[in-house]
Amino acid sequence: MKANLFFLITTVLWGLNYHFTKFLVAETSPFEAALWRYGLASLTMFIFTFNHLPKWKDIKTNFTGLFLVGFVGLFVFNYLFFLGMVETSPINALLIIGLNPAFTLLLSALILKTEINLRQVVGILIALVGILYLLFKGDVTAILYLHFSHGDALIIAACIFFALHHVFVKKYSANMDSTNFSFLCAVVCFIPLLFINITANDYGNLSEYTSRFWLSAIGIGCFGTGISYYLWYKGIEMTSAPKAAIFMNVVPLSGAIFSWALGDPMYIYHAISAFLVVFGIMVMQLKMPARFTARKSV
Repeated sequence: MKANLFFLITTVLWGLNYHFTKFLVAETSPFEAALWRYGLASLTMFIFTFNHLPKWKDIKTNFTGLFLVGFVGLFVFNYLFFLGMVETSPINALLIIGLNPAFTLLLSALILKTEINLRQVVGILIALVGILYLLFKGDVTAILYLHFSHGDALIIAACIFFALHHVFVKKYSANMDSTNFSFLCAVVCFIPLLFINITANDYGNLSEYTSRFWLSAIGIGCFGTGISYYLWYKGIEMTSAPKAAIFMNVVPLSGAIFSWALGDPMYIYHAISAFLVVFGIMVMQLKMPARFTARKSV
């Protein structure tokens, strides 16, 4: 139950991140926005770890896990995601990201040898239907007008790498304190982002940024990344990557709720989508008799 609360808090914050990102990229480039995000996240996690900073021996011992989570899982995901968003629409991106639980379940089975059972499949499908209903605003015929582009292919690739991120966290985070692990992974992601921005001279004049920019940077960096990633890693360590991934379906729903709070109207399809997402998550959490699970495993 504690892990589920961690996942819920994290995905709610990630839904808010979409709005923070919108405010950031209105004043700077996507890659500088990502730089501020992971720079402030690293600083936040450093404060958490100040009294028990990781030792060099621990870093060397866990280098493979830190690289796979921080560089492959976080940096490559962000790099592909920002590139894809230049060429695709938000609705297409959200639709594709909604496939993350399915990718995580499959990759977890391949890499971690976890079991895929009927309950997990049904839960994912129900929650995915809820997300589709939200994205199509209650009009299922909207799927006929979707257009997939090169940007969509990049978002699909990003989604796969983020699923790998979940799996790698489960595989390697148990070998190190969760706070230290999340801090070091954020640093590993921050370093190549810093290199890209310096190489491309891709940063603006700090004095020209508005107060909304700085509030958004603090919101997405400190809360939407620093604190949320710590909770996410801790939750995965306590449970499993597939169980965490199903909560990714809360992100679009959370984003829609924050849109309403910021002045956008709320419609009946939001309520229907919320019910389906929550019901799908509940199905994922249900415990089934071992005999039934064994028969229905796929």
